[in-house]
Amino acid sequence: MRAAAFLVLGGVNPVIPVPIGPAELDALDEEIWSVFPRRQVITPDDVRRGRATLEEAVLDLGWPRLGVARGKVLFLMDNASRRDLCIAGHPSLTGRALFTNSNPGSPDGAFVEINDSHDSSIPGTVAAGYLVRTRADADTVEARANDTSTRDAAIASGAQYVSTDYPEPDPQVGTPYFVAIPDGMPARCNPVNAPAGCRDGALERLH
Repeated sequence: MRAAAFLVLGGVNPVIPVPIGPAELDALDEEIWSVFPRRQVITPDDVRRGRATLEEAVLDLGWPRLGVARGKVLFLMDNASRRDLCIAGHPSLTGRALFTNSNPGSPDGAFVEINDSHDSSIPGTVAAGYLVRTRADADTVEARANDTSTRDAAIASGAQYVSTDYPEPDPQVGTPYFVAIPDGMPARCNPVNAPAGCRDGALERLH
């Protein structure tokens, strides 16, 4: 007779998240600066360039050009529930290292999450000047069904950030589903707001 094994979870203590407040967000900024020199990071102050609000800057002046941004990183806060804490005492993210997940019309409006890649507002939001994050897949649903419709919508939308769990096929899923820039390029011209004459193959050569 085979013995059955059981995992008893009743006595496991629940995970208690660390509270996040203004002090923790200040510490997060300092942690970033402990790793990255400021010259290697694009910050809200860099983008604002003297305008009254961050949103005014991205709508009127745009983001740094490729030659300026190349080799640098920027940090985005995915969690919208901490947005108010992040901007408290930092209007338009003055002095902050990262950009908040905000909304058009807000002083800190620069980065916007629109997770539904079929949302028809994405191209217009990109064209206006915002950075947009959307999703190609979630919860393994698209990958298990090898459904590329959400992925294809995300790539066509112009969103600059397309999140995926599948940069290559996962053997455990058992389908060929994956997400990549079309034609295997490391970068491409944005289908919504690239300047006339932009060529995908030239992007890596623009130093």
